[in-house]
Amino acid sequence: PSTGCGWYGSSRRLISSSESFTFTAATASGVDGAEASGLEVLIPLRVGGSSAPLFCIHPIVGLSWAFGALASHIGDDRPIYGLQSPALSGAEPVPQSIEQWAAVFVDKIRAVQPSGPYHLLGWSMGGLIAHAMAVQLQREGHEVSTLAMMDSFVAGGSDHLVDRPVSADEILGGLGVGADDHLEIAELTVDSVAELLKSMPAPFDSISRERVAGILDGIAQSAELIETYVPQTFTGRALLFASVTDDPTGNVAAATWRGALSEGMTVVPVHSTHWQMASSPASTEIGPVLDAELHR
Repeated sequence: PSTGCGWYGSSRRLISSSESFTFTAATASGVDGAEASGLEVLIPLRVGGSSAPLFCIHPIVGLSWAFGALASHIGDDRPIYGLQSPALSGAEPVPQSIEQWAAVFVDKIRAVQPSGPYHLLGWSMGGLIAHAMAVQLQREGHEVSTLAMMDSFVAGGSDHLVDRPVSADEILGGLGVGADDHLEIAELTVDSVAELLKSMPAPFDSISRERVAGILDGIAQSAELIETYVPQTFTGRALLFASVTDDPTGNVAAATWRGALSEGMTVVPVHSTHWQMASSPASTEIGPVLDAELHR
């Protein structure tokens, strides 16, 4: 299926697997008391510490491993968790709206942290989900201290965003690894993606053909949800890390959020493309600013 969506930035070769976070049994220990595969909805990227956790919400690909590159720039006393698409494990239904997605994730984070203050970071589609989570948490009477986004747009919020399909290397960028492929999703078959994953590190190499089909369907469904999402108003401000490689002004993404934040948005320029936002170089720009925000 094609996943045309208007806010993905240009296709580039992305970070190499040696630079990206590697999921291990050690980082996964203790999640729901079960043996972890790295494809669960909630995964620990870093455990330990007494500060309120940072919860990182996935881009359209559905995986949140790539956020691990930020860990070395965030204070050691803060646990970091990733939230991933239910399409990856197939253990839960895929939400049918951004609001439903947010509700699923709110339940997951409250199982780890029953009350606020909450710290949320979303990349791409994840920024929309993080915003919806923040609105829901506020309505339930919880404090949201941090709402941060990595190059997240409200679809239809700008005429400057070019509509085009997501490319194969962009998908792999969302996984936190690089690729030389420059195919579009519409050109990728379930079989070709399954074969590609076999050459990647665990647990990618163990993902079944059936699960690959579910992941690609999840990407297509997510694109449709993004296009129809209309955000409610969050009472507070947000921090936006904006790609100035894709948008030299750094303002296009921020403009799409007008009316959705009562106290506006602070824009931080990042010298990377949209799909390089979780790379090691981008993390050196994002991490220190985010860490300071977490201590506000």
